[in-house]
Amino acid sequence: MRLLFSRVDLILLLLEYICISFANGLFLSLLKDPKYLIRASVISIICTFLFTQINVMSSVFFWLFLALYSMLNTKKIYSSLFGASLAVILYVVTNYIFGYFLSLVIPKANLSLFLIIPINFIIYLICTCTIVYFWNKMNLSLITNSLQLISLLSVVTVIGYFYIIIYEKLFGKVSSLGHSNLFFISFYGIAFSFISIFAVHLIKKDNEQKRKQKEQQYLEEYFTNLEHANIEIRRFKHDYQNILLSMQEYFNQNDMDGLRRFYETDILATLKILDQGTLNLSKVTNLEIPEIKSLIVSKVLQAQGKNIEVFIEIPEVIVKIGMNKIDLIRCLGIILDNAIEENEDTKNGWIKIGFIKVKDILKIIVENSCLNTKPPLYKLKEEGYSTKGINRGIGLKILNDLISKTDMATLETKIEADTFIQIINIKGEL
Repeated sequence: MRLLFSRVDLILLLLEYICISFANGLFLSLLKDPKYLIRASVISIICTFLFTQINVMSSVFFWLFLALYSMLNTKKIYSSLFGASLAVILYVVTNYIFGYFLSLVIPKANLSLFLIIPINFIIYLICTCTIVYFWNKMNLSLITNSLQLISLLSVVTVIGYFYIIIYEKLFGKVSSLGHSNLFFISFYGIAFSFISIFAVHLIKKDNEQKRKQKEQQYLEEYFTNLEHANIEIRRFKHDYQNILLSMQEYFNQNDMDGLRRFYETDILATLKILDQGTLNLSKVTNLEIPEIKSLIVSKVLQAQGKNIEVFIEIPEVIVKIGMNKIDLIRCLGIILDNAIEENEDTKNGWIKIGFIKVKDILKIIVENSCLNTKPPLYKLKEEGYSTKGINRGIGLKILNDLISKTDMATLETKIEADTFIQIINIKGEL
């Protein structure tokens, strides 16, 4: 009977170690590597057998082995220490809280070990996934110093916890520090709260600095676009003067036939281009957001300079948008740059730009001609992929990342025959 209990005890301990290894893999994004699961399981098995020889000291070795193995995989000391320590700490916390809750609700005599342990594991993994979810929402580069402090705190807490457990196990009595679980939770909770407040302060400070940098970048881009527009206007004026001067000689020689031929073969074609440009730019007047208008004008002039036909449709006046302007400028810049790059080396290339209101949704539609041999969408969305060769083009990965930052916008991407379509759907107004 004692042997059976010992085996059950070891099986449960092995499952605990495997769960902690799994949580550590989630924290450090190591689960994608099959070797991690295999080697972490081997570490768990070895430390489980060590338990039969050195009792609770096996958990200390398990924590050390897990942290060292994580360091070898990630090459990051602080992250590895924090991941292994947090995995252990979280397990102790969930185990203590769950056990305490059950002792209040259900009499101990009615508790089944085979029912409690799986539920505890499930709660532990749910808590782990929740932490990872919020962790991924944060930019850890913002709190590098805090991560070092939290890692150190986690290591000290784990060592302190193991010390108390070993002390109680060896001497068979509660230490002067009181119940180890209660001390552990109180110490770590208070310290972690102070570190979290410090981290939040750093994040706010860094976000404010980045916001100012983005505003400065926006101003620079805005003035650059204005300068490009001014250059195009001067170029148009220069071309117009040259056309008039070229006609002067025909008048001097009274060569009406030559003037007619010159007009039909050269001037008419030029006027069509100028009329098209004027028509396009005049339609931008309904867009009463200076930052976005400046970008559109600049990209339209850039496309026309490469003999790409541009069509603009903004039937209603647009004053506000429900998306951060800087993010939208970046998104439109990527989309229009890709459209221009796709058509700059092709004949009869075209781009269509539309700002259409549908109830409370603004649809920004950009269509452009493309080759029928364009790769599938999933390929275009891969990070770093480009149809133009190495270090050329901007993949949809960056665009998707920008759109995913806000709950107010979604992105649709489609390929229909020889047309590439991207639609930004923006809800509400700022």
